[in-house]
Parts: sequence; C-alpha cells; structure tokens
Amino acid sequence: IHDPGLESGAMIDPSDERSWTVDFGRFQAGVYGGPGLPPASVGIAVGGGSFLLAGFNPSGVSGQSQARQVIDVTGHATAIDAGGLMLRLAGSFGQSSSGAVTSRIGAVFLSQNGGQLGTMSIGQISLTQLNSEVSLIRRSDYRPIPVNTRQIRLEFYCGADPVQGLSYADDLSAMLVAAGRPPLAIDTELLANPDFEAGVLSPASEDGWGLDYGIAEAVPYGLTETPPIAVANAIAGGSQLLRISSTSPTSQIQLFKIFDLSGHQHEIDHGGLGVHASVWLGGFGNSFDFARMRVHFTNPNGSSLGSHDLGPVTALDRGNVTTLLQRTGDFVAPAGARRLRIELYLQGSGPNFHAFVDNASIVLDNESFRGTDEDLELLSGINGAPTNGPFDDLKTAVPGDILALSIRSPLGTLDFKPLILLTQIYASGSPPGSPPGFPTIHVNPAQPNIFILLDGVTSQGGIFGPPIVIPGGTIQQLLVPTGLTGMDAIFQALVLEQNAANHIFVSSNAHVISGS
Repeated sequence: IHDPGLESGAMIDPSDERSWTVDFGRFQAGVYGGPGLPPASVGIAVGGGSFLLAGFNPSGVSGQSQARQVIDVTGHATAIDAGGLMLRLAGSFGQSSSGAVTSRIGAVFLSQNGGQLGTMSIGQISLTQLNSEVSLIRRSDYRPIPVNTRQIRLEFYCGADPVQGLSYADDLSAMLVAAGRPPLAIDTELLANPDFEAGVLSPASEDGWGLDYGIAEAVPYGLTETPPIAVANAIAGGSQLLRISSTSPTSQIQLFKIFDLSGHQHEIDHGGLGVHASVWLGGFGNSFDFARMRVHFTNPNGSSLGSHDLGPVTALDRGNVTTLLQRTGDFVAPAGARRLRIELYLQGSGPNFHAFVDNASIVLDNESFRGTDEDLELLSGINGAPTNGPFDDLKTAVPGDILALSIRSPLGTLDFKPLILLTQIYASGSPPGSPPGFPTIHVNPAQPNIFILLDGVTSQGGIFGPPIVIPGGTIQQLLVPTGLTGMDAIFQALVLEQNAANHIFVSSNAHVISGS
C-alpha cells in the first residue's frame, strides 16, 4: 500500500500513480492527540508516526468515505492460478464513536475483464472492543487469491459523525505471501500483555485483548479493595491486575482473543497439538465474585468443537481472603479445529465489582503424546534415521516406505531392561485416547487393532533372549503396508520398572505415522 499511514499528510499524492483515489466522501490526515483521535502515547506505542487516516466530519455532516488503490498482479498469474499465493491484509483500527461508525480495509479480487472473483476485509472495530478507549486494535487476516485474479482493488472505508465521533486507522498493509498460513509459535506465550501491566489494550500487537461487552480496567495491587502487594510478589504479578471498571455499564465483562490455528492443521487433525492454559483468578473477601478463563475451539465456520473452563475461584476457595489462586489446564485441539478463542469472563457482586484476573497464559505445545517423562525416548524415521523433536512425533508415510523406530534410554538408567513396544491402528484423526487412569499411555486396550511388536516381559525371545533396551537404542524396522492408507498408527514403548515414579512402569513419548 502506498502511504499506508498517510504520513505524507495528504490523501492524494499527485506525484505517484499508486496514490489513493477517493471513491466518495472526504478524508483527513488525523494527528495523534487531535480531537476524537488517539493520544500521542498510542501513536508512539504503535510506531504510527504523526498522522493516521481518519474520516471527515464537518459540523452538522455525517460522513462516509472510501478510497482505493489498484494492484496489478498479472506478473504473478502462474503462481496465482496454481493456488500458490495468498493476500495478507493488516492494519490498526479504532473509533471514538458511540454509534456504528467504523473503519475497515477490504480487497476485491478481479479477473482480466474486471469480473469480481471474491472479497475479504478486516477492521470494523467497535468502541466496545476498544474497552471504550480512544485507541487502536491491530488486526490481520489471510485469504487465498482466487484463480484468474489479475488485479486486486484495495478499498479503505472510514465513517465519521459530527456528534458520535470519528473512525480511523493506521499502518495499513497488503502483502502477497506464499500459500499456507504460517504456524503459531510453539512453547511461547501467545498473549500480548497477559499480565495487564500495559493496561487493558495492546495497540501495537495483534495478540492483544478485545472486549465483547463491559468495560475493564487495570488497577494496582495494594489498594483497599485489591489484593495486597505481598500477593503480587508471591505470584510474580507485577504492579497491576485486571478487574471490572467502576464505569462499566454492567457488572459483567468479557475479554477475548482469537488465534488462527490453520498453520497447525496437519498436527491438529492427527491429535498432535496441545494447548497449555494458565490464569490467576480471585475476588474480594467473602463477596460472590466470579472470574474464569475459557478455552474454546471452533472449525473454520465458527462452529464450536468444544470448550474448557479454568475456574471460577470462589470465596470459599479463597477462604474469604482477598487474593488470587492459580488454575491451569492442558488440552488437545480436536480434529477440525482452526480457531482458538480465549475468553476472560468477570462478574462482580458488589458496587465496586471485585472480581480479579492476572497472569493469563496460552502456550501451544506438542505434548499430547507425552509419556511419563522419565528416561525412555521413542524416535521414528521414514526411509531415514529416526528422529524426535517438536512436532517430529507425527510423520506421513506411503505403502512401501521403511519405518524405522528407535527406543533408547538417554541417561542409561533403563539399559538392558525388558522392553515392550505397542502400536494401534485407527481411522486418521481419531486417536484411541488413553485408558482411564493412565494419561501417559496412548494406546488403548478398550479400542480395537492394538498389537504388541516387542514383548520383553512374557516372550522368551529364543536364543537371543527377550527384547531389551539396548544402550544407544533398540532399532525396529517395519515395511509400511497398503492397509495403512487412510489410517494412522500410534507407537509407544513401555518398561516395567519398580523404581518408576508410579512404581509400575515407564512410558516413552508416542509417535504417529499417518498413512497417505
């Protein structure tokens, strides 16, 4: 996008053919700190320079404005028609309006003859989502570029009202990117501002909170109606926590953040993506406060595939003390999940709305196939050396491939111990689950198609004796059969060991081989 933040100070740049062309209405180069616009501190936080794109609302006139830029993508025709390119739109959006005045940027995909092939848009941030603050929220989205697209018309829309206020945007972006959404980071905090030290909103980040309803505020520890500073020190809570604002029109508020999981589609549909959630929840004295975190999975159309709640923490849980208690959970993304919605819900019981939240955390991992986390490791390889690592426990094979498995005791504590290797075959994307009471075992005797590949406990093993954990790794090689097409096979090793943490067995991590 040419002049994406209007830093030129004017909507039209006569010297550049890429300049905006106004379809209708009028725009202004808004100045941070100007009437109805975000303060200079927001401009500094987002790196937005001095200006932003804003609607124009002369006295007594309600304005709707739209400008466009047209991008010729004919030079990318081969990649587009092969499904190899996507369009990524991004921008920071906001408004100071109490009405339906919003800003957005959209794209219209056009054929060589100007026929419309599809559209996309982002923005339309409401004042509620902005926590009733005059600020910005960063948003982005990806969309595959339709076959036969030769032009992309970008349309920026902005509304303004002389009474209700302005809408505005900054740092707009449109980029051609390779097909396939990038995966989210693993073993890394996904939430921006999870501890609310920067307030409620995070204008500079796409991973900050928005609000569904109500008004929230970040307040210090150590006030008469908040937990003492000693609690903050004990939980590494910083100086602030979240609560319902005294200016909220309701005694219930809900914050949300949506993450796109499409980049992990393969792992998700084979049961391989885990979500670790954590949050500190609390309230005031013996009041009937209510706070919870909800982890909600949906498919691409927004239909629910299941949710999990952390909390609430009640006054009874807190012993009628003004404090916070931690709640955690580990969940596996269900097959078909493409969106992860995180919700923080707070409900107050008194005039000061004393429900509290701090230190929220969402981390993705591939620990859905963890064993007992002791000294037994399973590695796998397809037509090559066995490997293990993040998301390396899910591999794809075709009939005739050679599957190599290695079971080893990295520290040597289980060397020469009798070894069991199990596998179970199941419909792709529908893992058998763990037996009741044994979450570290991923083959399930209650389900069909379970096989013992190595039996070091009951098998005599002939002249060489029963299978054992060989120093450096016990190797097992298998030919991938035709019958695995459309199916998955999960493999896991066990060693019976009285010195194990559970005094019965040590289980390795499990690996899944997906037949294609």
